[in-house]
Amino acid sequence: MAKEKGDLDVDVLLEGAEKLCNVYPISNANERIAQMRERYEQLATNIAHYEDRVARNAMQLDTMYQRKGYERIDVDEEDITAEPIITHAPIMTKEDLVNEEQEIRELEQRKRGLEDRVTGMERDLGGLMR
Repeated sequence: MAKEKGDLDVDVLLEGAEKLCNVYPISNANERIAQMRERYEQLATNIAHYEDRVARNAMQLDTMYQRKGYERIDVDEEDITAEPIITHAPIMTKEDLVNEEQEIRELEQRKRGLEDRVTGMERDLGGLMR
């Protein structure tokens, strides 16, 4: 995972917290730091898993588009105005739309769950740093 400007390096923060606990002992702090490190590693593993899943889904989507007659064009991620070239548009049914909306709701729910876990981890880290 690449660090963006302003991102916190959790490993460095946890190591710093461990060093502080060695100088200024706090009851149960070492156990909480170990739990947070384990939680962070689990979240990092989950993120890697979902990034891989997104890549596989993108490949499957490309294959589906090719089978339906769409022409593949490469677009920079920053170029949000690019329109795909469509040789013929498939017909979407009401059922297709309902299924898409359901999938979107499920993905948004998963996203909120992951965000809540990250927020909890940040809150726990903030409590240790006090």
